[in-house]
Amino acid sequence: MRVTIVYDNTTGQENLSMQDLHGLRRIAGPTKIFHEIFSTGELKAIEHSLVIRQKEGLVVVAGCSHPGIGEILAAASAFGHPAALIGGLHGFDDFEKIACLSCICPTHCTRHIDRIAAVYPQQYVSGCAGRVLDL
Repeated sequence: MRVTIVYDNTTGQENLSMQDLHGLRRIAGPTKIFHEIFSTGELKAIEHSLVIRQKEGLVVVAGCSHPGIGEILAAASAFGHPAALIGGLHGFDDFEKIACLSCICPTHCTRHIDRIAAVYPQQYVSGCAGRVLDL
């Protein structure tokens, strides 16, 4: 079995020689990784987000959302309509940007989890390590 490791520019691997890249695939822009699985590509040269296309819409998995939720959702929209957002949202507080989502699962570094839960009680899902979501 061959394993392909996907990485972005933020890993500090810019100077790898071609022989070092065996099994690696660099992602700079929006990219299909596997069937119905995509990367937003590097956003603001900071991070990228994982996008999974499902029948009901896109599930966007963010790291810490340093590029901003608006930019992440806009980049994910290249692959369809975002329906769910999972991940760290840091200090995000422009709650109107996530109003169209059917599932909002803020995790680790999200500063305003309680506020998100209050504003979107039907869409809010508590996130933690080991949490299984049926989307």
